[in-house]
Amino acid sequence: MGTERSTTHRSIPVMELVGRQAEIAEIMDLVEEGRSEPRMLILLGEAGTGKSGLLGLAVDHARDNGTLVLASQGSEAESRQSFASLHQLLIPLLPDTGTLTEHQRRALETTFGITAAEGPPDPMLLRMAVLTLLTEASRRQRILLAVDDIQHFDRDSLDVLSFVMRRIAAEAVSVLLAARGQTPPDGVAANLRTLLLGPLTDQAAAELLHAQPHAPTGRTRIELLRQARGNPLAVIELCRAAGTGGAGVLPGGGLPQTERIQELYAARLRSLPEMTQRLILYAAASEYEDLATIMAAAGAGADLEVWGPAEESGLVTVADGRVVFRHPLARAGSYHGAPAYLRQQAHRDLAAALTADPARRAWHLAAACLGQDESVAAALEDTAELAERRGGFSRQHRRWNGRRSAAPRPPIGRAGTPRLSVPPPTPATRRGYASCTKRSSR
Repeated sequence: MGTERSTTHRSIPVMELVGRQAEIAEIMDLVEEGRSEPRMLILLGEAGTGKSGLLGLAVDHARDNGTLVLASQGSEAESRQSFASLHQLLIPLLPDTGTLTEHQRRALETTFGITAAEGPPDPMLLRMAVLTLLTEASRRQRILLAVDDIQHFDRDSLDVLSFVMRRIAAEAVSVLLAARGQTPPDGVAANLRTLLLGPLTDQAAAELLHAQPHAPTGRTRIELLRQARGNPLAVIELCRAAGTGGAGVLPGGGLPQTERIQELYAARLRSLPEMTQRLILYAAASEYEDLATIMAAAGAGADLEVWGPAEESGLVTVADGRVVFRHPLARAGSYHGAPAYLRQQAHRDLAAALTADPARRAWHLAAACLGQDESVAAALEDTAELAERRGGFSRQHRRWNGRRSAAPRPPIGRAGTPRLSVPPPTPATRRGYASCTKRSSR
C-alpha cells in the first residue's frame, strides 16, 4: 500500500448545505472541545442529500481548531482488499508506531505490508495495536475519526474500527461516519447515534435553486423543483441541465432519484471531446489509480489540457496527481454511460499499465474477464494468499469456507447492469477453469 494521504470529502460548495442548519449545529457540537465523553455519530441518507458536504464541514472545522483528523473514504473498488480502508485512516499515525510494543508494532506493520510477513498476525494483537496507537495519540492532541461511505469499507478494516469504537475511552476522540441508506450498514453498531438527512423543505429547495447560476424561472422552475423532490444534488444538477435547453431536457421524472442524477452526469459526458470522454471512462474504471496511470492506460500522452473540458463541466477535479469525481454518481454515470466493450477495454488497458501492482492488476483483469480464466484466477489467488499472510481475517474466512467469492467486481453497479466476474479462485475451482473470451462484445 502507498503512503499517500487521501481525503474523505469531496469539494462541495457550501451552498449545497442550504437548509441543513439544524444538522450543521449537531455535527459542530460533536467536534467541539470541552465535552467529557467520547462522541460518535453516523450520518445517513440517500445519494445527494449532503452527507459528504456535512462531513467535510466538520473536518474543516476540526482542523481549524487544531484537531488531528484521521480520514478515510470507503471505496467499492477496494472493498475486497483487506485493511485498505484502515491503512488510509491511520496514515498520519504510522510514523508513531515506534511507540508501540515490539509485538504490536510488528503486527501493524505486517498488516500494512511495511515489513515482510512471516505469518498472519494475531487478530486481537492487531486490534489492540490500533487501539493503543489511537489512545496514545489522543493524549497529545484531540482526534476526529472521519469516515465517508463506510458501507464500502473492507470487512477487515470495519472489524478493527468497530472494535476500537466499542473500547475507546479517551475523551479527546470523536467519531463521525457517513453512509448511504436509511439504516447503518452491516458491521456498524445498530445502536450508534444517527442523524438521518431527509429531503429539503420546499422553501430550502427553492432557496438553493435561486442561488444557482442562471436559475430557471416559470414553468421550468416548477418542473425542476417537482422532479428534484428536495434532493440538493438533484436541484443543482437539474438546474445545470435546464440551462442547456429548458424543461424539455430534464430526464424523466419516473426514474428513481439516484438514476436520474446519474443520467444527468452521463449526458454531460457525452457532450465532451472524444479523448476527454475516454479519459473520464478510464478514471471511472480505475477509481484509485493515479493520474499518470490513467493517462498511460488511455494512451493520452502527458498533456493535461485534455482534462480541461471535464473540469469545466464540473464532472471532475484534477489535482495533486489524482482525478477526483464531483460525486460518486458522476463516476457511476461516466462508467455506465459507456458501452460494455469500452468498459472492458478500459480494465484491460489499466491492468496492462499496473505491472508493478499485482493486486490492482488482478482486480482489473477480473473486471475485464468474461467467463472463466486460469491466469486471472491464479492472479487473484496470489493476492488472496498475500492478504492471508498479512492477516486478512475475512479473506481467510472466505477462502476456508468456500462460500464467498474472492473475485473482485467492477467498481460500480446498479439495478439491471450486469457485472463481469470470475468464480472464486480456490485450488479446486482453478483446476476447472477454461479460457476467457478473447473478443470484446458490443
